Amino acid sequence: MFQGNKCAFGQTAAAQSHLANNGVGVGDVFLFFGLFSDLSGKDRHHRIFGYLQVEEVVHLGASPTSADQPRGFEKRHPHTIGEWNPNNTIYLGPGAVTTSSEKSLRLTRIGDRVSLWRVPSWLRKAGLSYHGKQSRWSNDDTLQVVGRGQEFVSDITGNIEANVWLDKILSEIRGVESV
Repeated sequence: MFQGNKCAFGQTAAAQSHLANNGVGVGDVFLFFGLFSDLSGKDRHHRIFGYLQVEEVVHLGASPTSADQPRGFEKRHPHTIGEWNPNNTIYLGPGAVTTSSEKSLRLTRIGDRVSLWRVPSWLRKAGLSYHGKQSRWSNDDTLQVVGRGQEFVSDITGNIEANVWLDKILSEIRGVESV
C-alpha cells in the first residue's frame, strides 16, 4: 500500500517466515516487481515498479484490529482486517512507485521468456534466496528465476557495487537523478 512517500507492505505465512528467517527488518529495502506488457498485450516482462525502505516492522498477529492500522494511510490496510496466520506482519517506511518505464527497471531480457532475467553482475556472488543452483545462472548477468513467490532476499551489506546499483534504482523509481 503506497500513499504519498510512504509504503505499508504486509506479509504472512510462508512468505513472512522466509523474510524473518533471512533477517529482513529495519534498514532493509524491498524492491517490488510485477509482470507488465505493452498496450497490445505483447512484450510481457517483469519490471521493478516500486520500493520500500523499512523503518518499522509491526507484528500484528492472527487477529489484528482497527487500532493496528498504520498511521497516515487513508484506506485500511488489508493485513489489519480479518483473521491471518500468527506471523502476520507489516513493514513500514518511505516508499514510492515509478511513473516511468526506464530500461534499467526491466528485469526480463528483451525478447526472452519472462523468467529469464538480466541482473547486475554482483548479484550472483551476493546470492539470491531460492536461486542457489548454479544452473540457474547462465553467465554473470543472466538468471533463470524460480516460479515461486516474490520474496527473493539478497544480503548486500557492505557490498559497495550493490549499494551503488540500489541507489541508482531507487533514484530512477523516484524520478530523480542519482548522486
